Amino acid sequence: MKAVGLIVGAVALAAGIQSFQSAGPAVPEGVRKHVETMRAAKTLRARVLVTDVSGGNQEISVAFARPNRFKIERADGFTLSDGKTVYEYTGATSSYTEHPYAPEDLTKAVRADELFAWTVFFEANALANVSDATDGKSRTLKGIKVQEVALRTPNRERTAGLLVDEQGVARGFTLETPKKNLVAIATEFEVGGDLPESTFAFVAPPGAKKVEPAAVSPKYAEVQAIFDKACLPCHGAGSSSGGVDLSSYNAVVGGRGSVVKGNPDSSAIVRAIRSGRMPKGRGKLPQTEVDTIVNWIKAGANPD
Repeated sequence: MKAVGLIVGAVALAAGIQSFQSAGPAVPEGVRKHVETMRAAKTLRARVLVTDVSGGNQEISVAFARPNRFKIERADGFTLSDGKTVYEYTGATSSYTEHPYAPEDLTKAVRADELFAWTVFFEANALANVSDATDGKSRTLKGIKVQEVALRTPNRERTAGLLVDEQGVARGFTLETPKKNLVAIATEFEVGGDLPESTFAFVAPPGAKKVEPAAVSPKYAEVQAIFDKACLPCHGAGSSSGGVDLSSYNAVVGGRGSVVKGNPDSSAIVRAIRSGRMPKGRGKLPQTEVDTIVNWIKAGANPD
């Protein structure tokens, strides 16, 4: 299945059709087809032009293959996983790092805003945090008939307009967040085709030098993605079960001792997660996600 000159995207990806249905609105047929198509595919390849309406654009090439192989190329370098090792190349310094693959590498790579529509390819839990989902107008995009679907998250901080074609694939989106207003246009798109093994074989660019990876503290965006997936809508701005609101940075660090900067052991959110009290009714968080939250707080719980 191929397409040229298409727009691609989605919204706040985190929890699955079943939980999405139980949490609120019925899933529009176009969204359901997109999730099912992505989850059934063994490979995905795309080239997409991402434009930030406030200024700037970039071209991204992606290749995905189950269960954990990916290559994401940008103008400034690329990240590649062959399933066992992750390589990150930085063009500005002509250097690369490598480290053993871990599940958080996949999460970090595919949850980028610019790849929203494709996150569901790897993550079965793909549509929690959507409070509204409604079908809109049908239109023709580059000769292809698409159905518009409007999506919105409970805290109203993220909205998207998703376009789905007659074959059940999201072909377009606009995504608006407090910091970004994105439009992504795919110039190439193929799902389900064969990808040669060489796609995920690392070859160092000419002159590139291997360096040791620097210790990097988790970003708040990674922490919020975990809260979005596991803790909302129960602990959202409009519900805040138990008086705990985990829908934004200010709410997370400013409410009821949830976070004590630099001290995860004294942070109520960490104690609740470690004890198994949270997330309630959804099973314990993977240890890698617990570590992300703990390390973020230990590093000072910064907003960036």
